[in-house]
Amino acid sequence: MSNGLLIVPYNSVPYLASREPREQLLDCWPVLVDLARGEVRFGTLDERHLWRNPSA
Repeated sequence: MSNGLLIVPYNSVPYLASREPREQLLDCWPVLVDLARGEVRFGTLDERHLWRNPSA
C-alpha cells in the first residue's frame, strides 16, 4: 500500500520494480485500488514510483 492506494500487481512487486518501462507489457502493470474512493484502475507510467518504492 502506498499513499492510500492498494497496489495489486499482476506480477510481484520486485518483478515490476526490476522492469524498464518500455519492457513492461500491459499484463505487467499493477491494478491500483483507491481505498478512500473505492476506485480501481491500472497504474500509469507517472505512478511507477509507487511500485518501485512502495514504502516511499
